[in-house]
Amino acid sequence: MPETNTDTNTETDANVDVATDAAAAPHPMLIAPPLDEFEGDVGSIATFLPDTPWTTTAVHACERRRARVWVDCVDMPQNVIVVVPGDAEAESAPTAYLFGSEADPAPLVRFVHDFDGALEVICDDAVGHFLLEALPTLTPVEHAVRWFERLDAIERPDMPGLRRLRLRDEDAILALGVPGLLRTFETVKDLLMIGGASGVIAQDEILAAAFTIDQSVNYARIVTFTAADRRGNNLGTAAARHIVAAHHEQGRLACAVVRADNEAGEGLARTTGFEAAARMMTFLKR
Repeated sequence: MPETNTDTNTETDANVDVATDAAAAPHPMLIAPPLDEFEGDVGSIATFLPDTPWTTTAVHACERRRARVWVDCVDMPQNVIVVVPGDAEAESAPTAYLFGSEADPAPLVRFVHDFDGALEVICDDAVGHFLLEALPTLTPVEHAVRWFERLDAIERPDMPGLRRLRLRDEDAILALGVPGLLRTFETVKDLLMIGGASGVIAQDEILAAAFTIDQSVNYARIVTFTAADRRGNNLGTAAARHIVAAHHEQGRLACAVVRADNEAGEGLARTTGFEAAARMMTFLKR
């Protein structure tokens, strides 16, 4: 009967409308209440952050007042986001460190969704699962985090030209063009005086160097550079072990973060002698 057919079509159209609305609806986490940007001294936020080999950048950026911070509560925050500036010269995006409870990750997920522009995101695996569920267009990137567990693990190496870098080496350091060197330090002077660096020098040229790019109470994160025509001679390893020994003498354990697809970096980490390793996933928003 015509009237029956009309009713059936109406019901089908309604089902289509419902399905379309469901597909268009935002993920529930994306409509969570947003976090507020912290307007106080961001240095105070460092005390609420975990001190681990993979969070040194967030801790140090807060301590150096080089970060922006978002929280759900000013006094005792449960969800905290620390955004460390990117490196314009290296064309690297800002990095957001997400700290919070997996019981309520929605504000963290919404922040990543709402952030205007490219962003690298670092969080634990539980929050990462929710991120990919709500934002499937994020690109996961695997890293290896390596660290020492004993302060007496290595001794300072001895090699001609190997020494701590000094203020007079500033021009030579800048000439290396190491990406991200000053993300949490304001100047090379700050890096050398507060963090420290070691290098192999020949005729005022830096052949290889290891830099402290950030540090926390318990850990110092290092990166290593070796001139292209000097690789394969263990110069980078010598510089790395030299600065590692210096940190260990001061009571900080050295650590490093290396992309899983960086074979040279992974090889250097092994020869440096890091004792422990863990996998870390980051997520890129483009």
